Amino acid sequence: MLKRLNDKLLSSIDTYIQNRRSITIVFASRLNDLSPVAILDRGYSITRTIPDAVVVRDPKIVNLGQNLEVMLSKGSLICRVEGKS
Repeated sequence: MLKRLNDKLLSSIDTYIQNRRSITIVFASRLNDLSPVAILDRGYSITRTIPDAVVVRDPKIVNLGQNLEVMLSKGSLICRVEGKS
């Protein structure tokens, strides 16, 4: 009887570990999808002011003629603001 209980306990532990491993893989995938690198890979960019590196969320914070850094998945661009809307 002790052998049977031991086997059942080991089987339950194995099942629990496999379930937790599956959940971890799902959460890791979700986190990866939301990472800044994955977002850049989908074609989005992050624009920052130069030299203080403030992320541009509103065109009101930049001035005409100001240089900006546009971060892409495979590099970055330095751009000058020529107009705003």
